[in-house]
Amino acid sequence: MESGPRQAAAGWAIAVAIAAAPACGLALVTSLAGADDAAPATGQVVVRTLDGDRLTLVDLADGEMREVAMPQLAPGDPPFDLATRDGAEVFYGRHRNGPAVYALLGGSVRPRLTADAWYFVPASDGAAIWVMDLDPHGPDTVRALSRVRRVDAATGRVRFTSGRPPAGMVAGAAGGALIISGRAGLVSWDPRTPAGRARPLGARVLVASAASRVALCRRTCAVIRVRDLRTGRERVVRPPAGARFAVEGARFSDDGRRLAVALEHRAKGRGSVGLVDADTGDSVEHASGWVSRERSSFAWTRDGSTLVFADDRGGISALDVATGAVERVSGRLPAPVTSLAIRPGA
Repeated sequence: MESGPRQAAAGWAIAVAIAAAPACGLALVTSLAGADDAAPATGQVVVRTLDGDRLTLVDLADGEMREVAMPQLAPGDPPFDLATRDGAEVFYGRHRNGPAVYALLGGSVRPRLTADAWYFVPASDGAAIWVMDLDPHGPDTVRALSRVRRVDAATGRVRFTSGRPPAGMVAGAAGGALIISGRAGLVSWDPRTPAGRARPLGARVLVASAASRVALCRRTCAVIRVRDLRTGRERVVRPPAGARFAVEGARFSDDGRRLAVALEHRAKGRGSVGLVDADTGDSVEHASGWVSRERSSFAWTRDGSTLVFADDRGGISALDVATGAVERVSGRLPAPVTSLAIRPGA
């Protein structure tokens, strides 16, 4: 399941639906509370699945599901295809006349940005997105970017436009910088500066990013390095014996304090959740046998108290971070989950 930063196909769109460090291992939580013991969470889980033309909304309180037709959705493999920002669900999509950014307002779809928008990553402050613009004059074999734009997710207003970025795929954002995957590995680049001032990060794979933190690894991801870009402090995290990290879909909480990453136990044929404390590097294994081994996907509530994930039965489950209790939120979804986001409750 582990791979490098995913590549996006050109010609698609972004859409917005409003509605030296110490080594640490992972401790195993072997007893899980039942559904009745889990602390209740409110809101809706927004689910994107492989069927590609709709979003599924799952109520966190009662598991009620409903599907929303969304013809603007598009297949592809961008760094992000669904995220929640400033009360908006941002998703990777398409437009008949070329790429665009959409907002679903009052039941009507309105384009926000057109021209050369290619794909997006969430900004590190939780309120905006970075939109990557493809150079229309560059060769198809290079797929170079001409600029990046910081855009308010809810209004579509462009707050900042950069010059030409360093070569590569923008894979995430942290500490006001963009994390770019290029031929020589990952670099950190402040969009307010020239491309030549990008700083190497000494890693090949961006596992996740949020706030001022990044989770990094080399090609095999035998260990994960959690680094604070503002302080330079780094922690090294190792998986438990007999397990390996499955980094696809890993996510930090919004404040960057915790990292959720899937664990695979090959001999036991099961998946589980590894929760990493970014301050200390300490980690705990939860939900043994509950996590989907097809494609891991996680989303956090805004306060970081609950983690939802694609489970082993093709549905959604929730982990109470404080107690370790796990409960099934939904039954089987119509298709395999590709990504999750949480729409806060009232």
